[in-house]
Amino acid sequence: MTSSPEFSRFVRDLAFSLHAHNILYVGCSNPDDLSEFRPDSGICGTCRSAQDLAALAERYPLFEFRQDGPVPIPYPDNSFAMVFSHGLLGHAGNSSILDEMYRVSSKYIASFEVLPERDYDPDVPRDHGVYRYWLDRDVTIISNVQMHPDIDVDRSQFVLVKKQNLPA
Repeated sequence: MTSSPEFSRFVRDLAFSLHAHNILYVGCSNPDDLSEFRPDSGICGTCRSAQDLAALAERYPLFEFRQDGPVPIPYPDNSFAMVFSHGLLGHAGNSSILDEMYRVSSKYIASFEVLPERDYDPDVPRDHGVYRYWLDRDVTIISNVQMHPDIDVDRSQFVLVKKQNLPA
């Protein structure tokens, strides 16, 4: 996945607009995705690679990163106001990751996934199953759009959902 300051600003501004003060980045596919967040932003992340983990910890010493995953996500239920992934589901591609993102989120789940160009119909959501996955969950689908290339050069599909049965 390629990244840009514009993408990081988009995710930062999204979190701010949702009043999400604690955020989990599942998969940490690109450390640049976090470049526009302030050091006190309450960011946590998971990644598989020890080398990537070391680089993330060095670049963002006030964020919390754990080597793990992608499933199970090593946090308790409803731990984060917003959980997001960028390019993870296209590689891992199974619903257990979405199940875990749902479990650890207390409010919002966002995914940014690159989709194949084949069979493109502009009237049908392009979603690798991410959009369809949420249809039988107790969520409100807030967004299901393709990112503009000025924000995400890979033109990933942005799916944002809000959990309905929020914890007390």
